Amino acid sequence: MSRDAEIREFVDSLAEVDPPSDQSVNIYRNTVRCANLIRWLSGFDDTSQSMIFVGEAPGRDGGAITGIPFVSPMVLTSVNDPWGEFGYETQYELPVGQDANHRERTATRFWKHVPPRFSELHRPLTWNIYPFWPFAYAKGGKRINRAPTKDEIGFGAWWLVRVVEMYPNAQVVAVGVKAQDTLESIGIDAPLVPHPSRGNDEKLIKSLERVAGDLRHLERR
Repeated sequence: MSRDAEIREFVDSLAEVDPPSDQSVNIYRNTVRCANLIRWLSGFDDTSQSMIFVGEAPGRDGGAITGIPFVSPMVLTSVNDPWGEFGYETQYELPVGQDANHRERTATRFWKHVPPRFSELHRPLTWNIYPFWPFAYAKGGKRINRAPTKDEIGFGAWWLVRVVEMYPNAQVVAVGVKAQDTLESIGIDAPLVPHPSRGNDEKLIKSLERVAGDLRHLERR
């Protein structure tokens, strides 16, 4: 099977499945998000020693809109990244009715701090241990983010394993403790960087510099 066919099959498998909870949305039942994810996966250099950053789950204001983990509409349309992935001339699209200026704190911090540390390296990939949007109801009926349950994480493990298998040369990095524990449960010993939502920029920067330095060391070997 060709790489393109493998990626399309992967995305189709996401789009067709029912999440294991009524309070979990399959964000890939949308053709724009599917197309964005196909482009995101296809543009990753799987022959390089690059990074796959694995987080927890899509956020309401980020990946749940764009279909790309850690990417909000604002990042998608406005960030001037060194790989030419995002910005005003981006090839990605937003679902109908979505505001291009919509922000998410996690996505903003991630793409503020990652490019300066990885600009000389290949564009990193992002994924989550649970690929769908888990939500809870706040007062007034508004849907808000929540952490995925143990059952949901187990349900998402198949796609997590598939992403790692599709890019066997990439170095996997856990974004947050829950992601690290999940990766360990499937046999992947991944270095940890703090989740951007925690707000400790200094700790996040130091962790990113460490993993970027490790990657440069691997490329020199």
